[in-house]
Amino acid sequence: MNAILLLVGLLVLAYLGSILVGGRAIRGYGLPSGSEYLILGFVLGPHVFGVVDRAVLGAMEPFLQVGLAWLALVIGVDYGFVGARRVPLSRLILGLCLSLACGLGVAAAFATYALNFTGLQGRELLIACIGVGAVSCDTTRHAVRWVVERYAARGMLSDLVADIADADDLVPLLSITFAFALAPSPNIQLEVPFWLFAVTTLGTGVLLGALSSALLRVELRTTQTWGILLGAALFGIGTAARLGKSALGLLFALGLTISILGGRRTELRRMLERTEQPVLLPVLVLAGAYVNLEGIPNPVGLVLVVLASRVATKWVAGAILRLTPSGRGAGRILGLGLLPSGALTMAFGLAFALRFPGVLGQTVLVVAALVTVFGELVGPTSLRLALARAGEIEAPASSRLRPSSRPPARPA
Repeated sequence: MNAILLLVGLLVLAYLGSILVGGRAIRGYGLPSGSEYLILGFVLGPHVFGVVDRAVLGAMEPFLQVGLAWLALVIGVDYGFVGARRVPLSRLILGLCLSLACGLGVAAAFATYALNFTGLQGRELLIACIGVGAVSCDTTRHAVRWVVERYAARGMLSDLVADIADADDLVPLLSITFAFALAPSPNIQLEVPFWLFAVTTLGTGVLLGALSSALLRVELRTTQTWGILLGAALFGIGTAARLGKSALGLLFALGLTISILGGRRTELRRMLERTEQPVLLPVLVLAGAYVNLEGIPNPVGLVLVVLASRVATKWVAGAILRLTPSGRGAGRILGLGLLPSGALTMAFGLAFALRFPGVLGQTVLVVAALVTVFGELVGPTSLRLALARAGEIEAPASSRLRPSSRPPARPA
């Protein structure tokens, strides 16, 4: 398959797939994590049927870079809100702390595995640990939305889990930004501390966001709004690519700044929300095609270490949430309900695979695929049971009491 044919196929997939998994169809079609598209890409990739070979994947890399960065822009514009409702600051901080703790726990377990079974050392080992932690700490908001809408869940626990899932997107995005700063582009001759390089990445996004916000306040037409957003995004992506910065971190900062300063968050969110699924689905397919188990030492050990540490950390996170007033009554299974990962996790893993080719990047991508598929098998069902224990899922219509069709008996 040549690159043009693959591109056309991905465009068709983006159009048809977004219809199946978007809007009302979320109640009837598609898995919450998008694992079916991930598996489809793996099957079509060079390691199974070879429909998409390595040369074609290489030709797709510029499109992938733009797509991944665009997803970060969408997250930035919508960050801190669940629909029209603002996430309370206390839950925002709680979500960040739980996500950071989960990432650190998995990264520590992976470091033990890497020191014993891989040749990663020094800075490469640090980057790998950051990457593995970044793709293991997230609870996808798509899975929470899928369960809540599919089963009509309403209540304090539903809102709590949705808020936590929205808040924890910040941790992997910042982790990627700092990981990329540890290996800047060789084109940069000036030596600066890695943390300063990461801060300048985010600062560039804030600066572009401030300039874009000023333009958006003056120009209110929809066509011009799209032009401003696309122009700022492409300029930020080009700058990040040239300097070896993280385009995801830069565009997240750009989107968050526009959301705060632009004064049109609801309108921008409505515009950008329609673009998320059409971009996510092709990214998932290509991410599956990029997965390569060759060269990863002791893959069984990697699977056991990552899954065990992720389950343990999410179990602890669930226990902490059960201590809150909103989480009481959910039961111990709430921790397993936080396991679902999704398309954004795969996007983060793919970003590492593109930036760090070889064993380092592939290890992070394989871990992302592993936690996504495993979370799909365990997470949604566990979350549904937790919501049912809390009494927030309505009983099926068939089980409700119906009035008797017989006339009332006459008194004797």
